[in-house]
Amino acid sequence: RGDLDWIVMKCLEKDRARRYETANGLAHEIERHLHHEPVLAGPPSAIYRLRKFVRRKRVPVLATCFVALLLCTGITAVSWQEVRARQQEARARQADLLAARASAYRIVLEALTATADLDDTRRPTDERAALTAKVIADCTRAIELEPNLALAYAVRAKMFSREDDFEAAWPDCARALELEPTNSLALRTLGLLRFRRGDFQGALDAYEKGIRVLVSMDLKEDFHNRARLHQMSGDYRLALADRDRAVALAQEVGDVYAGRGITRRFLGDIDGAIADLTHAAELDQTWRVQCNLWLWEMRMLRNDAGDRESSEIALNAALSAKTDPLEENYVQICRGQMSADQALATTTTPQYLGYAYYYLGARALVEGRNQEAKTFFQRCRDLGRYTTYEYELARWHLHRLDGA
Repeated sequence: RGDLDWIVMKCLEKDRARRYETANGLAHEIERHLHHEPVLAGPPSAIYRLRKFVRRKRVPVLATCFVALLLCTGITAVSWQEVRARQQEARARQADLLAARASAYRIVLEALTATADLDDTRRPTDERAALTAKVIADCTRAIELEPNLALAYAVRAKMFSREDDFEAAWPDCARALELEPTNSLALRTLGLLRFRRGDFQGALDAYEKGIRVLVSMDLKEDFHNRARLHQMSGDYRLALADRDRAVALAQEVGDVYAGRGITRRFLGDIDGAIADLTHAAELDQTWRVQCNLWLWEMRMLRNDAGDRESSEIALNAALSAKTDPLEENYVQICRGQMSADQALATTTTPQYLGYAYYYLGARALVEGRNQEAKTFFQRCRDLGRYTTYEYELARWHLHRLDGA
């Protein structure tokens, strides 16, 4: 209803008290209607009063609304521009992260490819050391670009372990497995680290998992290391199977032949062991002394026709290949030219003491002094240098002597 309707209705009220008191009151009511003011007969609601106010102040209200609309439009435009700017910034940041991650992956993959050259024993030792340092530096750079790249930590851990820096390798290996629990390289490096700590079962478990999900090219070393774990457990057949796989994957690497030669000896295949150890000495000069000393021992114990002459040739080869005075001592021990007291006085380092005890035991065994040989082998074993083949050979000899 309009204001006039309300005014007429009030004039026609039956109750005199609800009508306008005077004609003057009615005139004022009509004036209020004409001036767009709220009439007394109208509903006293806020909306009604607001409507009247707008009718009365139309120009200022429209101006105010127009200004408010401009403000809202400006605020909306500014907000939208800010949102777009933030989105563009986020996209740029994401692109930078993806570029950094791609760059980190490229660096690590190049470093991982370069590690294949570390097995080339024909390269000088200092050159291989420089390559290892470069791979570690490249992995560090990749981690700076992408701190959550598991492969970078895994490769760096592997390089640290190759340098026998196990304290540095452990946290990198743990971080790689935290980021990627099925990372094959990290699992296999964990196996090596556990092996170095003497946790043979834990090491074997890690190798099994790592080889099961294998994705890297570093297979030779892992079969080689798992073979040693089988060997330590007395599973020589399983060890030989892994040795054969390692040799098939790295036919120009001396240490895989040396390892298989030891395993074949444990299985009683002396001819096969001699062939492998001879080939290892030919391929890699770092194995020439040890392999020839083991050849001397096997031939002397077998004592077939020509073995004594071949044994002397092996000792001469070991002597000519020596790069350290201690290696010359081991040759003299085998020849019987150095007593136990003299040999043990030359070093206090547990690893080299273990070598000395082993070759003293080998000499005693060749001469038929089994009880004395057993004592020397026990001392070699008790030094706990389970990472050396002499330690494994000493354990094997003790097992045979105890069963004799």
